[in-house]
Amino acid sequence: MPLLSVQNLNITKTRSNRWLRPQNANEKLIDQVSFDIEENQCLSLVGEQHSGKMPLTLALLRLHPVSSGSIEYRGQNILAMKKSHFRKCLGEIQVVFPDGFSALNPHHSVTKLLSEPLLVHFPHLTASEKEHRIDYAMQLTGLTGNLSKLWPDELDPGQRIRVAIARALIAEPRLLICHDLANGLDTPVQAAILNLLSDIQSTLNLSLLFVTHDLAIADHMSDHVLILHRGSIVESGTPEEIVHYPKHSYTRKLVASTTTM
Repeated sequence: MPLLSVQNLNITKTRSNRWLRPQNANEKLIDQVSFDIEENQCLSLVGEQHSGKMPLTLALLRLHPVSSGSIEYRGQNILAMKKSHFRKCLGEIQVVFPDGFSALNPHHSVTKLLSEPLLVHFPHLTASEKEHRIDYAMQLTGLTGNLSKLWPDELDPGQRIRVAIARALIAEPRLLICHDLANGLDTPVQAAILNLLSDIQSTLNLSLLFVTHDLAIADHMSDHVLILHRGSIVESGTPEEIVHYPKHSYTRKLVASTTTM
Protein backbone atom coordinates (compact mmCIF):
# COMPACT_ATOMS: atom_id res chain seq x y z
CA MET A 1 0.00 0.00 0.00
CA PRO A 2 1.45 3.42 -0.93
CA LEU A 3 1.80 6.05 1.78
CA LEU A 4 -0.15 8.55 -0.33
CA SER A 5 -2.31 7.76 -3.35
CA VAL A 6 -3.94 10.39 -5.54
CA GLN A 7 -6.44 8.98 -8.02
CA ASN A 8 -8.28 10.76 -10.85
CA LEU A 9 -8.11 14.12 -9.08
CA ASN A 10 -9.98 17.02 -10.65
CA ILE A 11 -9.94 20.61 -9.41
CA THR A 12 -12.16 23.11 -11.18
CA LYS A 13 -12.28 26.86 -10.72
CA THR A 14 -15.55 28.66 -11.44
CA ARG A 15 -15.29 32.27 -12.51
CA SER A 16 -17.74 34.88 -13.71
CA ASN A 17 -17.66 36.31 -17.22
CA ARG A 18 -17.93 40.07 -16.72
CA TRP A 19 -18.02 41.08 -20.38
CA LEU A 20 -21.05 39.16 -21.53
CA ARG A 21 -24.17 38.38 -19.56
CA PRO A 22 -23.37 36.94 -16.12
CA GLN A 23 -22.45 33.31 -16.52
CA ASN A 24 -20.04 30.84 -15.04
CA ALA A 25 -17.07 29.44 -16.91
CA ASN A 26 -15.36 26.39 -15.48
CA GLU A 27 -11.57 26.34 -15.70
CA LYS A 28 -9.83 23.04 -14.97
CA LEU A 29 -6.86 23.59 -12.69
CA ILE A 30 -6.13 19.88 -12.23
CA ASP A 31 -7.33 17.31 -14.75
CA GLN A 32 -7.43 13.57 -13.92
CA VAL A 33 -4.17 13.56 -11.97
CA SER A 34 -3.09 10.24 -10.44
CA PHE A 35 0.13 9.25 -8.65
CA ASP A 36 1.41 7.28 -5.66
CA ILE A 37 4.11 8.07 -3.11
CA GLU A 38 5.73 5.06 -1.49
CA GLU A 39 7.37 4.85 1.91
CA ASN A 40 10.85 6.44 1.93
CA GLN A 41 10.45 7.62 -1.68
CA CYS A 42 11.28 11.05 -3.09
CA LEU A 43 8.81 11.98 -5.82
CA SER A 44 9.11 15.23 -7.76
CA LEU A 45 6.24 17.02 -9.44
CA VAL A 46 7.70 19.40 -12.02
CA GLY A 47 5.82 22.20 -13.73
CA GLU A 48 6.12 25.86 -14.58
CA GLN A 49 4.05 28.66 -13.08
CA HIS A 50 0.28 28.18 -13.52
CA SER A 51 0.73 24.48 -14.26
CA GLY A 52 -1.51 23.59 -11.30
CA LYS A 53 1.17 22.94 -8.67
CA MET A 54 -0.25 25.20 -5.95
CA PRO A 55 -3.89 23.99 -6.14
CA LEU A 56 -2.63 20.41 -6.04
CA THR A 57 -0.39 21.04 -3.02
CA LEU A 58 -3.21 22.78 -1.16
CA ALA A 59 -5.65 19.99 -2.06
CA LEU A 60 -3.34 17.44 -0.40
CA LEU A 61 -3.82 19.44 2.81
CA ARG A 62 -7.56 19.89 2.25
CA LEU A 63 -7.01 23.62 1.80
CA HIS A 64 -8.42 23.73 -1.74
CA PRO A 65 -11.79 22.28 -2.84
CA VAL A 66 -11.68 19.19 -5.04
CA SER A 67 -14.25 18.55 -7.78
CA SER A 68 -13.79 14.77 -7.93
CA GLY A 69 -11.29 12.00 -7.30
CA SER A 70 -9.64 10.72 -4.14
CA ILE A 71 -6.60 11.39 -1.97
CA GLU A 72 -5.78 8.43 0.23
CA TYR A 73 -3.27 8.56 3.05
CA ARG A 74 -2.34 5.11 4.39
CA GLY A 75 -5.42 3.67 2.72
CA GLN A 76 -7.92 6.23 4.00
CA ASN A 77 -9.56 8.87 1.82
CA ILE A 78 -8.68 12.14 3.55
CA LEU A 79 -11.30 14.02 1.56
CA ALA A 80 -14.02 11.98 3.24
CA MET A 81 -12.60 12.23 6.76
CA LYS A 82 -14.18 14.23 9.53
CA LYS A 83 -12.15 17.30 10.45
CA SER A 84 -11.19 15.85 13.83
CA HIS A 85 -9.82 12.71 12.19
CA PHE A 86 -7.97 14.65 9.51
CA ARG A 87 -6.28 16.86 12.11
CA LYS A 88 -4.55 13.74 13.40
CA CYS A 89 -3.20 13.08 9.90
CA LEU A 90 -1.85 16.62 9.60
CA GLY A 91 0.96 15.81 11.99
CA GLU A 92 2.12 13.11 9.59
CA ILE A 93 1.75 15.28 6.45
CA GLN A 94 3.72 18.50 6.68
CA VAL A 95 4.49 21.14 4.04
CA VAL A 96 7.29 23.67 3.72
CA PHE A 97 6.81 26.65 1.41
CA PRO A 98 9.60 28.95 0.17
CA ASP A 99 10.67 31.85 2.35
CA GLY A 100 8.01 34.26 1.10
CA PHE A 101 5.22 31.86 2.06
CA SER A 102 6.75 30.13 5.07
CA ALA A 103 4.56 32.13 7.48
CA LEU A 104 7.22 32.54 10.12
CA ASN A 105 5.61 34.91 12.58
CA PRO A 106 7.94 37.94 12.70
CA HIS A 107 7.03 38.53 16.35
CA HIS A 108 8.10 35.05 17.51
CA SER A 109 11.58 33.82 18.30
CA VAL A 110 12.94 30.62 16.76
CA THR A 111 12.16 28.76 20.00
CA LYS A 112 8.57 30.02 19.99
CA LEU A 113 8.13 29.09 16.31
CA LEU A 114 9.34 25.55 16.95
CA SER A 115 7.28 25.12 20.11
CA GLU A 116 3.95 25.90 18.41
CA PRO A 117 3.60 22.54 16.57
CA LEU A 118 4.35 20.73 19.83
CA LEU A 119 1.42 22.47 21.52
CA VAL A 120 -0.86 21.30 18.71
CA HIS A 121 0.37 17.75 18.13
CA PHE A 122 1.95 16.81 21.48
CA PRO A 123 0.13 18.89 24.12
CA HIS A 124 1.06 16.59 27.01
CA LEU A 125 4.84 16.91 26.74
CA THR A 126 6.69 18.27 29.74
CA ALA A 127 8.79 21.42 29.42
CA SER A 128 12.02 19.40 29.38
CA GLU A 129 10.65 17.07 26.69
CA LYS A 130 9.70 20.05 24.54
CA GLU A 131 13.15 21.55 25.01
CA HIS A 132 14.77 18.27 24.00
CA ARG A 133 12.68 18.02 20.82
CA ILE A 134 13.42 21.62 19.86
CA ASP A 135 17.16 21.07 20.38
CA TYR A 136 17.06 17.89 18.28
CA ALA A 137 15.13 19.58 15.44
CA MET A 138 17.64 22.44 15.39
CA GLN A 139 20.60 20.06 15.33
CA LEU A 140 18.96 17.99 12.60
CA THR A 141 18.51 21.03 10.36
CA GLY A 142 21.92 22.56 11.02
CA LEU A 143 20.69 25.49 13.09
CA THR A 144 23.90 25.79 15.03
CA GLY A 145 25.02 28.52 17.37
CA ASN A 146 22.84 30.73 19.50
CA LEU A 147 19.92 31.09 17.06
CA SER A 148 17.07 30.02 19.33
CA LYS A 149 16.39 33.54 20.66
CA LEU A 150 16.61 35.30 17.30
CA TRP A 151 13.66 36.64 15.29
CA PRO A 152 12.99 35.71 11.62
CA ASP A 153 14.24 39.09 10.33
CA GLU A 154 17.56 38.46 12.09
CA LEU A 155 18.12 35.26 10.09
CA ASP A 156 19.44 34.92 6.56
CA PRO A 157 17.24 33.24 3.89
CA GLY A 158 18.94 29.87 4.31
CA GLN A 159 18.45 29.94 8.07
CA ARG A 160 14.77 30.86 7.67
CA ILE A 161 14.25 27.87 5.38
CA ARG A 162 15.99 25.66 7.94
CA VAL A 163 13.66 26.96 10.66
CA ALA A 164 10.64 26.23 8.45
CA ILE A 165 11.94 22.69 7.84
CA ALA A 166 12.63 22.19 11.56
CA ARG A 167 9.12 23.38 12.41
CA ALA A 168 7.66 20.82 9.99
CA LEU A 169 9.89 18.00 11.24
CA ILE A 170 9.12 18.62 14.89
CA ALA A 171 5.60 17.28 14.27
CA GLU A 172 7.25 13.93 13.33
CA PRO A 173 5.78 13.64 9.82
CA ARG A 174 5.99 10.62 7.56
CA LEU A 175 5.49 12.73 4.43
CA LEU A 176 7.17 16.10 3.88
CA ILE A 177 5.91 18.24 0.99
CA CYS A 178 8.46 20.80 -0.25
CA HIS A 179 6.78 23.37 -2.49
CA ASP A 180 9.28 25.32 -4.62
CA LEU A 181 11.49 25.30 -1.56
CA ALA A 182 14.67 26.50 -3.25
CA ASN A 183 13.05 29.50 -4.96
CA GLY A 184 15.16 32.65 -4.80
CA LEU A 185 18.09 31.07 -2.96
CA ASP A 186 21.67 31.55 -4.08
CA THR A 187 23.14 28.43 -5.69
CA PRO A 188 25.40 27.46 -2.72
CA VAL A 189 22.55 27.93 -0.24
CA GLN A 190 20.18 26.00 -2.49
CA ALA A 191 22.65 23.11 -2.75
CA ALA A 192 23.11 23.07 1.03
CA ILE A 193 19.34 22.92 1.63
CA LEU A 194 18.84 20.12 -0.91
CA ASN A 195 21.70 18.09 0.57
CA LEU A 196 20.26 18.69 4.04
CA LEU A 197 16.89 17.31 2.95
CA SER A 198 18.54 14.23 1.45
CA ASP A 199 20.34 13.59 4.73
CA ILE A 200 17.15 14.15 6.74
CA GLN A 201 15.19 11.78 4.52
CA SER A 202 17.81 9.08 5.07
CA THR A 203 18.01 9.70 8.83
CA LEU A 204 14.25 9.80 9.48
CA ASN A 205 13.07 7.43 6.70
CA LEU A 206 10.82 10.17 5.35
CA SER A 207 8.85 10.27 2.14
CA LEU A 208 9.36 13.50 0.20
CA LEU A 209 7.18 15.21 -2.38
CA PHE A 210 9.16 17.90 -4.22
CA VAL A 211 6.88 20.32 -6.04
CA THR A 212 9.16 22.40 -8.22
CA HIS A 213 9.60 24.25 -11.50
CA ASP A 214 13.26 23.22 -11.64
CA LEU A 215 13.97 19.98 -13.50
CA ALA A 216 17.59 20.02 -12.32
CA ILE A 217 16.42 19.81 -8.71
CA ALA A 218 14.09 16.92 -9.56
CA ASP A 219 16.92 15.14 -11.35
CA HIS A 220 19.19 15.56 -8.31
CA MET A 221 16.68 14.66 -5.59
CA SER A 222 14.15 12.18 -6.92
CA ASP A 223 13.48 8.49 -7.32
CA HIS A 224 10.62 9.30 -9.71
CA VAL A 225 9.52 12.39 -11.63
CA LEU A 226 6.11 13.57 -12.84
CA ILE A 227 5.76 16.36 -15.39
CA LEU A 228 2.73 18.59 -14.82
CA HIS A 229 1.53 20.75 -17.72
CA ARG A 230 -1.70 22.74 -17.77
CA GLY A 231 -3.10 20.68 -14.92
CA SER A 232 -2.33 17.23 -16.37
CA ILE A 233 0.47 14.72 -15.90
CA VAL A 234 2.02 14.52 -19.36
CA GLU A 235 5.00 12.31 -18.54
CA SER A 236 6.20 10.03 -15.75
CA GLY A 237 9.48 8.22 -15.25
CA THR A 238 12.80 7.96 -13.49
CA PRO A 239 15.02 11.06 -13.55
CA GLU A 240 17.22 9.39 -16.16
CA GLU A 241 14.23 8.61 -18.40
CA ILE A 242 12.84 12.13 -18.09
CA VAL A 243 16.13 13.95 -18.63
CA HIS A 244 17.76 11.75 -21.28
CA TYR A 245 14.76 10.26 -23.07
CA PRO A 246 11.91 12.78 -22.84
CA LYS A 247 8.85 11.82 -24.85
CA HIS A 248 6.44 14.74 -24.51
CA SER A 249 7.13 18.03 -26.30
CA TYR A 250 6.68 19.98 -23.05
CA THR A 251 9.21 17.75 -21.28
CA ARG A 252 11.68 18.27 -24.12
CA LYS A 253 11.17 22.03 -23.70
CA LEU A 254 11.93 21.78 -19.96
CA VAL A 255 15.05 19.72 -20.62
CA ALA A 256 16.27 22.17 -23.26
CA SER A 257 15.78 25.14 -20.91
CA THR A 258 17.63 23.49 -18.02
CA THR A 259 21.31 24.38 -18.12
CA THR A 260 22.56 22.27 -15.19
CA MET A 261 21.72 18.59 -14.94
